Amino acid sequence: DLLRASLFEPGAWVPPDVLRSVGSVPMRMTALQKREHVLERLLKANARQDDSLLLGTSQGLLLNELRCSPDATLEPFLEVVRAVRDLTHSSVYSSNASFILYMLGLAIDVETFVVHAIRQAEAGAWDSPRSLERLHVHRQSLHAYLHGTIAPTLERWRGEAEGLNDMPTASVVHSYLALLWTNAQPADFSPATVTALLGSVAFVRARHGFGLGLLRSQLLEQEGEDELTPEARLVRLLQVQWIATGKVR
Repeated sequence: DLLRASLFEPGAWVPPDVLRSVGSVPMRMTALQKREHVLERLLKANARQDDSLLLGTSQGLLLNELRCSPDATLEPFLEVVRAVRDLTHSSVYSSNASFILYMLGLAIDVETFVVHAIRQAEAGAWDSPRSLERLHVHRQSLHAYLHGTIAPTLERWRGEAEGLNDMPTASVVHSYLALLWTNAQPADFSPATVTALLGSVAFVRARHGFGLGLLRSQLLEQEGEDELTPEARLVRLLQVQWIATGKVR
């Protein structure tokens, strides 16, 4: 995923054994040069490697940009994620749903970096009152996007899936409803929001199963629970308890 790789380049977590000065950078190669390069690496354990994985800042690219230029980084990003607003009327079964969930995950991860940058600044790790002020503003914008634009869409999808008794899809929607609160601060919670969060967690815990080995469409084509064999019922029970059943015969 090129976009996520560009945003979340983990420069701060480069292993110590490879944390060294950059000696070479990636370069374009012809097909013949690529084959020769691969062959050299296979034949020689000490063949020269490029240092593309080392390119970055000591704090990671995104965190560095949030410190130095929060507006230039987050304003375009917010415009990108807000582009899904025109798609939020779509059904949970439409092709737009996957794109909306992708952008939701992206927004949550960026919000995580923003919250971390704010905590670092408030702890005195770096001094820029202006940047800290802007980070607070953008964090509120991300929160408003997640809970003002995305949350109602997820709630509608939840109702749509549950109305069709499609528990696998409903579990996915509930999991994203819970993820909305990944970076919540104490002030964000109320009795109603805590109830909703715990409800989603409990639903996923009770309904989601690992190792199903079936697509959602295949699950929908199955007969009702009453017609399952005793062995199939046992497998379902194990799946509900998060026990992988992929190797069960």
